Amino acid sequence: MNEDFSVLRETMGRLSEHGGEADLHDRMLATSRRITRRNRVVGTAAVAVAIVAIGTPFALAGTRGAAPDPNVATQPSVTFSPAPSVSGSPSATPSSPTSSRSSTSSTPTVQNGCPVTSQVLFDAVEADGGQVKSGDKWRDIECHDGWASAWYLQKVPTGDPGATVFKYSEAAGKWTAVGSGSGDYCTAYLPRGEWSKFAKACDGVDPAAPCPTGNTETVDAIEAGQWAGDVRAGDVFQELACGDKYAVQQLIDGSKKTFVMRWDSGRERWTAIAAGACKAVVKSPYGNPSICP
Repeated sequence: MNEDFSVLRETMGRLSEHGGEADLHDRMLATSRRITRRNRVVGTAAVAVAIVAIGTPFALAGTRGAAPDPNVATQPSVTFSPAPSVSGSPSATPSSPTSSRSSTSSTPTVQNGCPVTSQVLFDAVEADGGQVKSGDKWRDIECHDGWASAWYLQKVPTGDPGATVFKYSEAAGKWTAVGSGSGDYCTAYLPRGEWSKFAKACDGVDPAAPCPTGNTETVDAIEAGQWAGDVRAGDVFQELACGDKYAVQQLIDGSKKTFVMRWDSGRERWTAIAAGACKAVVKSPYGNPSICP
């Protein structure tokens, strides 16, 4: 570097003879300094480019290892979120019942004692003092609104037990036998409002027809009126007469009190309108006193 300046000064000395020394010296020195700075800048830039060129592959290599492939990120996630298979998706097999549905269907909800099982009816008979023998069973069990009917079948026939009608008590939580018979047990023991629901027990019975009257509906009619205290649970009535407008019912046991009933076609029900000794209350237009025993 010193040799370069010695040569420069010698050249400047020769040229100074033709012009101003200071001016030429200053211009040459400034030019030399500009060249030196430019060379330094170029060298520094070259080194920086080399460093960047060397460092970039490592930086990119590290970046590729850490970041996901952009092609994968922009594609639908088929691999990572596969479509549900038939065996693994509950919605794909709607016909397969679940355990909760199976338990619901096998254990139906009981309302007003219905539905009722054979064993429950056997228990009701035994609780009322009846005897149930091994092998006996029920058929044609029907249950609606706290009422039930069933036909009793004996394994070893000893008679004709017929059918039995039961009533469920919400308060006691149990069934009680209302009455039994082999004919007209529907109209005798089931409320008129239930006749249309018991297809087997009340087959062919028309609730809109006033006759015959039933034991249960007679008790209900009396209990709803002014003579409610004259009847008790388990009372049985005998129908002495029945027409389009009036009917005569008499208690079989006890006081043998007689009740005159009037038919309400609009509500399809009977109403008690008179009570007393048979010959005292049975008169025109209710009926002929000759019906009294």
